[in-house]
Amino acid sequence: MNRNSLLFVVVIAALFSVSANAVNISVFSNKESGKVQFAIREIENVLKEKEFESAFYSITEISKMRAGQTNIVLFSLNDKAARGLIKKAAIKNTSELEEEGFIIHNTGQGQKTIYVLGYDEAGTMYGGLEVAEIIKVKGVDAVQNQLQNPYMKVQHIQNPAMQLRKTCPECGILNSGRNISIILRVSGTISFRYGACIHFRRW
Repeated sequence: MNRNSLLFVVVIAALFSVSANAVNISVFSNKESGKVQFAIREIENVLKEKEFESAFYSITEISKMRAGQTNIVLFSLNDKAARGLIKKAAIKNTSELEEEGFIIHNTGQGQKTIYVLGYDEAGTMYGGLEVAEIIKVKGVDAVQNQLQNPYMKVQHIQNPAMQLRKTCPECGILNSGRNISIILRVSGTISFRYGACIHFRRW
């Protein structure tokens, strides 16, 4: 084998290696929802950290789902595409969802798709954050079917230290509301709400 032939073989082998290691993940969501996009940013950061190749689309572009790649689809019951997606994914337990709850549902024959269905936008956000956390800790293949509803809700908890503040203490956005709502969840997440803002923390 001459030098040129050897170089050709090495280049081809390198290309096949890169192709084998690349993981294409397409993420679909409601881009008009601030809550859902909060979760999308977390998913994006995790995918970058794990060195996955990813693309992000609106839920209205669901036709861009392709076989041979992993898809993550985030949507809420009140989204226009919800009925069709629920039927396509064969999600059966939607009647068990409660306010701010979510379902994670996998399909995986030829096209692995992770569906995150929220009762509302907050539920979709929580489901997206759950998926991001699982991928970060255990990887994409560790995402399993589950249904979660809020374990405990404590609304309108007054904090005297924040009564005189007109901006969100987390991001500085001006809000008219002065009540802080806290939602505790079984999965170990806590959501702080201040006016129109919502922030996610783990304890």
